[in-house]
Amino acid sequence: MKISCALPPSPDVLRLAKIAERLGYGRVWLGDSPLLYGDIWIAMARILEGTERIGTGAAVLVPHLRHVVATATAIGTIEQLAPGRLELALGTGF
Repeated sequence: MKISCALPPSPDVLRLAKIAERLGYGRVWLGDSPLLYGDIWIAMARILEGTERIGTGAAVLVPHLRHVVATATAIGTIEQLAPGRLELALGTGF
């Protein structure tokens, strides 16, 4: 069984993700709420570059918050950075 945790995209996210990885968590899920938190893609890149095996996930991307090309480019860049360590969930928001 794999256990995941949820963290907000924040300046402290890498430190917390390293703890999660040490504790055996399989994935860190980040919320996509740019008006409340930092940028989800920067947080994911920091986690993936600063850890060895833990995956990241976007829970839940809201497509109308960003241009579709910017989102697609970010997804592609993250996949190049750490192949297979990214999961996505899409939703409509409230």
